[in-house]
Amino acid sequence: MPVTVDAMSTINCTCPCGCPDTTTPTGSSVLDKYTRCPRCLIEHSDQASQKPPTSAWQRAGSNDATDPFAEVRAKQVEEHTQALWWQRAKTWHDALPAKFRAADRMDDPGLSAATNHMRSGRPGLAGLVVRGTAGTGKTWLAMSYVKVLVRDRLVDPGAVLVGTEAELLASLTQQATWDMGRDLAQLINPRWKVVFIDDVGVGLYRSETAKRGVWHPLIDAMYAENRTIVLSTELSMSALRSYLGESVYTRIRSLCAGSIIELSEDQRLVQDAPKTQVD
Repeated sequence: MPVTVDAMSTINCTCPCGCPDTTTPTGSSVLDKYTRCPRCLIEHSDQASQKPPTSAWQRAGSNDATDPFAEVRAKQVEEHTQALWWQRAKTWHDALPAKFRAADRMDDPGLSAATNHMRSGRPGLAGLVVRGTAGTGKTWLAMSYVKVLVRDRLVDPGAVLVGTEAELLASLTQQATWDMGRDLAQLINPRWKVVFIDDVGVGLYRSETAKRGVWHPLIDAMYAENRTIVLSTELSMSALRSYLGESVYTRIRSLCAGSIIELSEDQRLVQDAPKTQVD
């Protein structure tokens, strides 16, 4: 007998595989005798399809008779997957530093070009550089782009690395016991499909050689593996070229496929400006 459950409720049932997960996804759903938990939906659906015909409609039908529960199962899988995704996305978002959580410019039209590359399956061209002076909102806009990728399920939240240049890169070279191989391995780990480096240009490195020693391997790995780089900086593009070096700069430009946003208006002054009343 089918069991109807409400959003994210827990039911007491016996799963054929003994799976302990009995939490159903958002939205009501129906569990038939072959499916006792969302985690096993696909597995049990496959098992059910391999069973010999047991009902009249199966025996009377052709070999490719449609399973009447297939649509229900498919919907359940999608709902459960989406619920888990949003739960993980929320956990990721809540763990971000306050200045990144506050980013709320996800509908900015300037993000469309980079987003379209990602939607088209070209993450190696979906990078973004946002530059502008202090207060123009470059961090918010760049972080909003990362949020769009997570919101639209274009990248797993667990595959996103976010931080400032000082935190992610320069700090490695300041450690008394800096192990370049070990620390760089964590930074360029293939699990990071999207890397957002904020405030490029203000990192304090032990030396110029140390700076090249972290930037080159990171960008080389992202370039070779078609990953997505996002940068925000107060440097002009010519100054950024000098700061990073020709090799790193040209690869970043290639990864961003021309998606470079220039900001000039100080958003803090705009927000603080008195509003004109209209009678």
